[in-house]
Amino acid sequence: MNWLNYHHLYYFWVTAREGSLTKACKKLRLAPSTVSAQLRLLEDNIGTPLFQREGRRLVLTERGRIARSYCDEIFGLGREMLAILKEPEPSGHAVHVRVGVADILHKWLAHRILMATSREVETPIHWTCRSDHHERLLTELSMHSLDLVLTDTPIGLVGDLKLESVRLGTSGVVLVGSSALVETYRRGFPDSLAGAPMLLPSLGTPLRRQLEEWFDAHDVLPMAVGEFADSALMKAFGRDGAGLFPIPALVAEEVCEVYGVELLGPLEAVEERFFLVKRTRDAHPLLPAFVAGCQRAFTES
Repeated sequence: MNWLNYHHLYYFWVTAREGSLTKACKKLRLAPSTVSAQLRLLEDNIGTPLFQREGRRLVLTERGRIARSYCDEIFGLGREMLAILKEPEPSGHAVHVRVGVADILHKWLAHRILMATSREVETPIHWTCRSDHHERLLTELSMHSLDLVLTDTPIGLVGDLKLESVRLGTSGVVLVGSSALVETYRRGFPDSLAGAPMLLPSLGTPLRRQLEEWFDAHDVLPMAVGEFADSALMKAFGRDGAGLFPIPALVAEEVCEVYGVELLGPLEAVEERFFLVKRTRDAHPLLPAFVAGCQRAFTES
């Protein structure tokens, strides 16, 4: 197997970012002849040119663009690893758990799930939480940048990522909105929803598909005034009266109190399902306790 020389790769990455050999050498504090020689060795090892000259500029070839995209990830992860390793150890011998929360997942529910997990284990937990798109979080989980992911989308084995999901529980779904909107559409609900302004989760999400089926079954066609991948942003629009919006019944009380909205009514037979995604191998040692705590958050609600 041909192993990459990461010094050569780093010189390539800096040159690709700077766009010229002169600027790269200045940044690297190396002579142009040294950097040029290292780049040639990298190209010889890979077996394909990574740059082509256009006047005085070095322009990436197609293979060079592919290589740069990998370098962005490789050296980005390297910086992230150093930052994590340089952090002081959590106090009280706490266990460090890195959690990804899908954007579309309501953060009140994610908080409830994680707090139930904390109560399930005797060891103090130091949480590192980040929110992002479902697919990006799965990639980070597979690369060991995260320990687990909370999401509303089940998965099987995802190609070579070797991830699997554990079902945590379900929640009914209710519609909420500003007091003015709720007052307008309360009478005759759910038939009153025909033409009602509606804030919806993004196309392709499990909840969006269920909502569309529910609207069809009740023969109502609301007016979609916004589509959101981020549940927090959807609630912010809803708070300002832009439209009615769906939330899990489990967190309806908290959402209504914090965002100043009111309950319009339940969407019968619509439910959100919630999952914990983990690696099939090398899972976090406290995973069984995490799953038990997460499931308890639903059974006790």
